[in-house]
Amino acid sequence: MIAVMDATALARRKEFLRGLQNADGGWGYFPRKRSWLEPTYYAALALGGPEEARAWECVRHWRGSGKGWRPSAAVAISNWTTALAVAWACARGE
Repeated sequence: MIAVMDATALARRKEFLRGLQNADGGWGYFPRKRSWLEPTYYAALALGGPEEARAWECVRHWRGSGKGWRPSAAVAISNWTTALAVAWACARGE
């Protein structure tokens, strides 16, 4: 059986997640730590709206020269998280 979350509990969780968004628009694996593509993708997917748009602006700049995406601004080479970024870009119609 699947438990259903009431609207108030969901709203609280979304507000908590919004509060963890970094200044660059992304999310880290831990609160207030460096933004990484994977947690940014999942948080943006959960929230949508302006938070998602801001997160995409962050991640969009992590695209590498070889068409892949870097997993963070601090990493020089792309990796498997390219799949998340491509799926996200397609969902956005880009």
